Amino acid sequence: CCLVRSSAVSCARVLSRAPVCLLVRSFALVCVLVQRIPVRALIGDRARAHACACACACCQVGPVKQCRDMSAPERSTASLIYIVTLVGTLLSVFVLKVQILTFLLVVLQMCSLTWYMLSYVPYGQQCVRRIIRRCTDTSAPALTLSLA
Repeated sequence: CCLVRSSAVSCARVLSRAPVCLLVRSFALVCVLVQRIPVRALIGDRARAHACACACACCQVGPVKQCRDMSAPERSTASLIYIVTLVGTLLSVFVLKVQILTFLLVVLQMCSLTWYMLSYVPYGQQCVRRIIRRCTDTSAPALTLSLA
């Protein structure tokens, strides 16, 4: 933001709100690390911490810009999956109490968050797509060992 003057959010605004976001995230992390809590509560705290992180991002760039960024074509699917799995994780932990469903939702949540973050890296999603295609390509010749 400090390098680009055409940004809608000023550097002073971002820098003034960054310490608050850092304190909220640090407090959530310390609460998780200090207490001896069961896995169910840990996953619930993790999901709540992710919700706080989203709220902190809204504080830094503003809720309108954050929603606009999340609904961009390259991020909309990942954003939707992330929000649905975040809510699903909280419901699964505190209401349904189904461990395998919670685990699957957490894995999907992390995958969608990774895909969302890769959308900010130039050619990040394209590189991962190519890697996955190469790893799963069945038409490529298989490696053979020749003992001759």
